[in-house]
Amino acid sequence: MHVRSLYRQGSILLLSVFIACGAPEDDSNQQLQTTQMPEVELAAASSPPDDPFLWLEEVDGPEALAWAAQQNALTIPRLQGDPRFEELESEIEAILNSNDRIPFASLVDGKVYNFWQDQEHVRGILRSATLESYASDDTQWETVFDVDSLANLENANWVYKGRTCLATDPNRCLLQLSDGGKDAVVVREYDLSMKNFVDGGFVLEEAKSNVDWVDADTLLVGSDFGEGSLTTSGYARTLRLWERGTPLVSAQQIIEIEAEDMGVGVSTLTASGSSASSAGDLTSSPKKTGC
Repeated sequence: MHVRSLYRQGSILLLSVFIACGAPEDDSNQQLQTTQMPEVELAAASSPPDDPFLWLEEVDGPEALAWAAQQNALTIPRLQGDPRFEELESEIEAILNSNDRIPFASLVDGKVYNFWQDQEHVRGILRSATLESYASDDTQWETVFDVDSLANLENANWVYKGRTCLATDPNRCLLQLSDGGKDAVVVREYDLSMKNFVDGGFVLEEAKSNVDWVDADTLLVGSDFGEGSLTTSGYARTLRLWERGTPLVSAQQIIEIEAEDMGVGVSTLTASGSSASSAGDLTSSPKKTGC
């Protein structure tokens, strides 16, 4: 992995280039290895072998879906036929929906944030509380984003994938939403204090994007910019500076990697080191034993 840094207005942007799945960097070494291969092996390696299961790459293709249905028809009756099934299912469901679970949270600008799922909030809610309330035996939570409500409103299968918030204004966040839980996400700018999406705010359409704040009006974006902008793994090949109010296609490119590399990403650290602009919901803050 290669890492570069870019300093701008109090933030250090770390640009990570993942090349674990890419071609070797030393071309001369690669040439040496290939010349030592037997001629018959070299010929075989130069063209990919026939893959009888290549159709499984189309996850929504009719053949792949039919195959999955066949496997389910074999597996589900065997699982449900086990005499322990109903008891174990009930126990697991009770644990997953228990209100006694520890609400792990992140502490941002004096407030505690937690993403919570239960029987009432199947897709989940992002909620907040004061630190004092969180430390008490009767935490008073305030819902700031309801995934179930949005999914019902937009008739979409939204799965919450996290948020990336501006270090200088933690109420401004980039919410990541996935259609059905896949890797590709939609990114939308959201105001936690106003509890709504920002009118005219940043929006990225569905892609395997990674994004972070440079300042309140600038993002560093790795995404699908059209033909040639993705690696063979389907991730971003380029990182670009995107100014608020301008088309995404006009964003200034600052780095590009090879198509055979895995991808390029970005994360931000504040110059003071006091907080990171990427606020994940699995970050543990002060421990407690109940809600």
